Amino acid sequence: MRATRTPSTMPTNDGGYELNTNMSPNEKKVLIALAEIHSECGGYCSFDYIATLSGLPRDKIRRTVRSLARQGFAEFGKGLWTEDGEPAGSGYKCSDDGLHLYWNEIVAPAKASVSIGIREK
Repeated sequence: MRATRTPSTMPTNDGGYELNTNMSPNEKKVLIALAEIHSECGGYCSFDYIATLSGLPRDKIRRTVRSLARQGFAEFGKGLWTEDGEPAGSGYKCSDDGLHLYWNEIVAPAKASVSIGIREK
């Protein structure tokens, strides 16, 4: 799935898209929480659960998750059900573009910065 053309994604010369990582600290925290939820269960989650994982208050979560969704990094789902077959309402999950951004712009640079200071003998 390709990224949509929003202020956070810009076309490149090869026809692909380059992700702009000028994200706010809150957007980064929420994207990390959504990506970690996605890797655990691959599903949608509520604002309350995202708030618990990210450590941000619920009112900031609403604004931040919706901002990520407008940029194509989160997806909204409604009419959701639990594994037990009970109605769960609505929620958000990390989109494919959000996962790409998480792995390539957040996780990979963090791993690289850790390995830079290590010398082999």
